[in-house]
Amino acid sequence: MNLHAVILTALTVICAAGLNGAENKPSGTKLLDAYNKIEAGLVIANAAGESELIQQIAMTAAKSDPKLVVTVEKLSREDAIKNFTSGKAGLLLLRREPSAQEKQALSGAVMVTYAAEPTLIVVNSVNDLSEVKTEMLKKIFSGEVASWKPLGVSDYMIHLFGTEKNSPGTGPLNDKILNGVKLTSKIFSVSSSPEVMQLVSTNNYALGFCGLVDPVPETVKLLKVDGVEPSEKNILTGKYSLVNTYYACYKSGNEVARSFAETLRSPAVGAVLKSSGLIPITEKKGNQK
Repeated sequence: MNLHAVILTALTVICAAGLNGAENKPSGTKLLDAYNKIEAGLVIANAAGESELIQQIAMTAAKSDPKLVVTVEKLSREDAIKNFTSGKAGLLLLRREPSAQEKQALSGAVMVTYAAEPTLIVVNSVNDLSEVKTEMLKKIFSGEVASWKPLGVSDYMIHLFGTEKNSPGTGPLNDKILNGVKLTSKIFSVSSSPEVMQLVSTNNYALGFCGLVDPVPETVKLLKVDGVEPSEKNILTGKYSLVNTYYACYKSGNEVARSFAETLRSPAVGAVLKSSGLIPITEKKGNQK
């Protein structure tokens, strides 16, 4: 790797709770640590979740300009917005729609949508259930409802599966189903959406949540939520409610950030997004806000 290589450094804030004398330290691979002091051409403030995925996305996008040095900082949403508005970062990545207060802070910034994150609710194909209400999902994933009986299926216990925290598919679950309520501990978490599908396909009493998997196995059924099918069209138009939109924000006049944000909607990045459980928003599908 030389000075013209793309450098991606994840600066992860390490929680010191329960650790005596622990300090916040930047983390990264040994390969990247040697380049930490190189001045970046574009600093990206990442509040869009799972850092390895964002680094992979950034690495793919940066290939359009091999001379560009990129640093990705994983921050809390609040700190990421502060770094962007103060000028410490040239690009801001967000995982969901900004609140009214955040929109005020980001006033004047250009916001590019580049991905949609759905939470798909899945059951085994032999399950008679075809749709479920958001209110019932909240009761199930909080642990209030533990059997299939309230759903009219059987008296058996629901076997819960889902993707790990901050993985694609978890955002809308937390933001639009649980809404601050803690996810039940009686759930088996795995690292990817295909793994959730595989577990559900071998368990007649399973119910899981995950991101996009294409194609969906024949042994798995996607449930309608509040009467709406989780088709790609319904997800991208907002008709299906369990969706978060990913945004890339830059300030007008920052041509490096603008070019990078637009590259996030390229086919190359789209392939990475889709393989990770997200739906890419391309120039044809998406828009700028």
